[in-house]
Amino acid sequence: MTEFTRKALAGIQPSEEDWNEHLLEYHRRFPGATPRGLAYYRTSQGSASYDLLVDVAVAAQRQKRGALRLLDLACGDGYLVELCLQRLGDGARITGVDMSERELSAARERLRGHRVSLLDGKAQDLPLADASVDAVISHMAFMLTVPVEPVVHEIARVLSPGGVFSAVIGLLTSDPSTAKTWVERRNRTPWRGR
Repeated sequence: MTEFTRKALAGIQPSEEDWNEHLLEYHRRFPGATPRGLAYYRTSQGSASYDLLVDVAVAAQRQKRGALRLLDLACGDGYLVELCLQRLGDGARITGVDMSERELSAARERLRGHRVSLLDGKAQDLPLADASVDAVISHMAFMLTVPVEPVVHEIARVLSPGGVFSAVIGLLTSDPSTAKTWVERRNRTPWRGR
């Protein structure tokens, strides 16, 4: 049990460090869990949430009219990077940043042979130069960053003028029937991802 979980169950306010250690432990134990759990959900038009972010990257590449410099923030096991490579081809320089070495190891394995840069780092202190990327995408991670203000500052710092930021965040609802519907749908639908 992580310190975050212990404190939360005891009614004690966990710290930012507790939360970050909790995330690291989860991703150490379950690398690649996010795409395995979420890649098969589709919009009514048939797109996965990952596809929506790839579409943002493709649109940014068209506007750039040159090699797109793309950052996948909290890239996990590289699933989204792989999808971007399929659609963007050699017309992009893709960087993935994640704070979990276990996820980065899985990403290195997945992306072996591709020209991508995978960096160990936290969203609050990105290991990138100012104005070094044209687009930042993030799947199911932005809402987990604590505190969020430094993350927003870092995204703004690394984005070039006119750059694009797009994130998929979790479903926020106070209606328990919505969550139940998602769980039932997940249990009936086979996973379509890797």
